[in-house]
Amino acid sequence: MKLDNNVSSVKDTAQGVSVHLQGDEIELEKVNAMLEKCAEGTCSCCGPEFFEALDGVDVSGADGDIKMDINGSVDVQDISEKLATCDCYGTSK
Repeated sequence: MKLDNNVSSVKDTAQGVSVHLQGDEIELEKVNAMLEKCAEGTCSCCGPEFFEALDGVDVSGADGDIKMDINGSVDVQDISEKLATCDCYGTSK
């Protein structure tokens, strides 16, 4: 079952949360641009307190099938709420 924003799964890991994105419209370049926008604090879905809890984000995969490992003091509920409201994908910086 697919979740909103092409999120196919969100799982807790020992380091934080793993997110799997799938879909024809999912592009590695756009995911990296979205994360950069969020890291700069210019996104609408994540505040400074969220980024203080992060140790980093690792992105792997290819267009159509991307995995994000979000490391830090976050859990599935935190990340799911952010992903549900995120409108940064595909927008310009």
